[in-house]
Amino acid sequence: MMKEAIRNYIEGFLRNYEDREEIATHYGQPLVGFADARHPYIQHRPDLISPTHELPQNILPDARTIIAYFVPFTRDLARSNETGLLASPAWARAYEETNALFGELNESLIDFIHAKAGHAGITPKATTFDQQKLISDWSHRHIAYAAGLGTFGVNNMLLTRHGCCGRFKCYALCRENARIYTEFGSSYTNEDGPGANSVGSEVCGKCVTGSPCAFWTLK
Repeated sequence: MMKEAIRNYIEGFLRNYEDREEIATHYGQPLVGFADARHPYIQHRPDLISPTHELPQNILPDARTIIAYFVPFTRDLARSNETGLLASPAWARAYEETNALFGELNESLIDFIHAKAGHAGITPKATTFDQQKLISDWSHRHIAYAAGLGTFGVNNMLLTRHGCCGRFKCYALCRENARIYTEFGSSYTNEDGPGANSVGSEVCGKCVTGSPCAFWTLK
């Protein structure tokens, strides 16, 4: 199936990237989901986030599917931030190396989809963030939610079955194509089975009790 081919391609690229001599960052098992680009949840983002929020059809007029993926960081990398007031050197390096990873992976993934007789595109808004409004015109985590990768926690982060310490990207879009879209379907309706990529809806409160600055409460 095409979905499985894309999942395998993303993981293979990730493993080859972290094996490079100049790369210090290691990653966990990536999660990959697929969202229906025409679903109302996607189409209503400009009404709920920002009037300038990008829509799939602005990138490809007949966009049908959004590929969303989550690259988790390792537990050791997360714990490197437990001391001090600033991000650890390892975390800062991982951030930069992961930015470079995404640039390479998305270009390569688009080429891979083209080779499979599909079409894909990316939006420049995927890498922009309004520092004053603190919003993005291409919300990776909301699209990842639509793709079934997780649920929102009390801390407003998207919680996946591999946690929330990592990075989301969702900028490759596949447009309607008989050889590809019929394989994709819509993961928003969870065709891969109940809870295939998501977590339960119960509130566990771990993000509250684990906060080093006691920022969150359950109220």
